[in-house]
Order: sequence, then C-alpha cells, then structure tokens
Amino acid sequence: MASLSITACSFFLRKKNSRTTRDVCNLNDSFTIKAESGEVKSCSDYSILFKEFFEAHTKIQIDEEKQQSFQCEYEPNPILDNEEYKVYCEKINSGDYGSSSEIINSNTKEIKYKKLADDIDVKPFFIFLVIPKDNDKIKAQKGMLFFQNIGPYGIKTITTAKMQDYFSTKFNISIQCNCIAPKLFIERVLKNNRLNKITLIKNYKSNDVADNLSMGYGAESRVLSNLNFSEKQFDKLKDSIKYASGGKYNLFEFEHNYYTNAKIQVKIGKHVKTINVHNIDRLSIIEEIPYDIKSVNGHPDKTKLIDYVKKTVDDYLSEMVLTVGERDLDYD
Repeated sequence: MASLSITACSFFLRKKNSRTTRDVCNLNDSFTIKAESGEVKSCSDYSILFKEFFEAHTKIQIDEEKQQSFQCEYEPNPILDNEEYKVYCEKINSGDYGSSSEIINSNTKEIKYKKLADDIDVKPFFIFLVIPKDNDKIKAQKGMLFFQNIGPYGIKTITTAKMQDYFSTKFNISIQCNCIAPKLFIERVLKNNRLNKITLIKNYKSNDVADNLSMGYGAESRVLSNLNFSEKQFDKLKDSIKYASGGKYNLFEFEHNYYTNAKIQVKIGKHVKTINVHNIDRLSIIEEIPYDIKSVNGHPDKTKLIDYVKKTVDDYLSEMVLTVGERDLDYD
C-alpha cells in the first residue's frame, strides 16, 4: 500500500497586490464583504473565507488544461475549538485523467478494469485548517494548513491555487503559504538516516584578473554522499543549517570552511527532496503518518487521523511565530 503523509505549511492573508505588512489581515478581526447580490455582510473572522471556498466547491470541477478534478465535502463546524485555536477538517476528492491504463488485481494478476483516457482516478484526501486565536500579547496573522497525501498524490498545489484564485476574485485578498518554522522543519524532517547528499557551493574570486574573465569561473562546488555522521557531528550540522537558514547572507559552516550556499538531499518516505538551506522559508513540512492510522483500503482512518493532527498542532504552534514580518514578504 502507498504510504500516507501530511504536508504542513503556514499561511497568511493580505490585500491583493500589497507588498507591506500593514495590509496583512489579523485572522480573528471582524470585517465586511460584499456579496454578489450587492448585500454587505459582516464576518466575525477570516475563517469565513475558507468556509465560503469549501462550500463553493461542493460540485465537482474539471480543470481541462491540467486534467484534474476537484470537489469538496463541506463541513462548516470546527472539529476542535479551544482557548488557543480552532481546527476545521474538510474532505476533498481529486484525481487525474488523460491516459489509459489497466487495473490489475495484485493477487490474481488478472485485469479487473481497463481505464480509459477520460476516466478520472478520484482519491479522497483530508485537509485541516488551523486558525490560532489572539492572546494578550499578539493578534494572530498566521494560520496553518495540513494536507494529507497518499503516496506521491496530494492536493496542496491544486487547493492553494484554487484558493488564491477564489480569494483574489471574490474578496480582493491574496493567500501566501510558507514554512511553519525553519527550526521546526530541521528538527522534524532532518534526520541522520534520511540524509542522502550535501552539495556545498562557495563563490570564489581569483586574485588573477585573467581567471575571472574565464567563462563559468567563479564558483567551487563540493558534493558529499554516502554520509555517516556521529550524533555529535550531526548536531553540529543541524546547528549550521539553522544558522544559514536564519538569513540569506548567513554563511554555511562545514569542517571549518564557509560556503555561500548549501543544498541537502533528504529521503521522506519513498521520496527524495532537495532543500536549499537558504530558502527553507518557502518549504512545507512533509512527514509520514504513523502506519496504524491507515485503514485496509489504503486511506487514513478519519478518527485516528484527526487525533494525530490534534497532537501535532500543539507541537507546531509552540515553534511558530504568529505575526508576519518583512522576511515573510521577501519570498513573494
């Protein structure tokens, strides 16, 4: 069976085409929207944007250009509402089409069905929306989105693209998704046994002017593979990654040498992902879901998945900065 995983990212909302933090939305502030009928409606907080999005997509939609389907099973009530946050769980059915294939039973090896090019292989996915609440010190501007995946299949790209289009068209608001927290990404995703390769790049300028005129000259690249770090060495590597990810001009230190850029290749489940340590802000956290959450049909047990996500939310929020700074806008 295909492995299950979740993709976790933070998000914030702001006025369309704005590039300043002044126009970022406080998620728990009330606001007004103008309905298609012309009626002005008061909203208690910005979760209404997502509720209207899910409700507006309850009928199946076909994207003929990308050859994908998309349809929501809308649930308006949160599955969790406490003093710190609200969590909504929605089910999205999505699939691809465009090529024919044969469906073969893995036990009998017999062909059970011949899929045509216009048949859509629809799979169910769960998405979790987390809206943190304000406290005495801050007004929450960042929330979280958790997208459940099945093997190589997921819904983050198609869902966030549709949200961007819907929010922009109907509310004149833009949504931006980033990494929840670079430090948290490193601690949860970067494990010693997952590290495949490190590529280190050092910009180099020779004192000889003639050298610098040579095409392609000016950078030194070092590739490390078949890695086997001790616990102490790996902790030092993580410290270097944390420092380099903290600023675009921070150098990456390795074996007493300093590099202007570093890329790490990690294995997450059955997939290999290459990560630029200076651009962690743009990444999402992808981690495997415990095996006992999977049902016999290969999909997650909804009740067990909800319990798992509830526990995970607290871990993520403990490291997440809930306000938007200039650095968050640098990667737009």
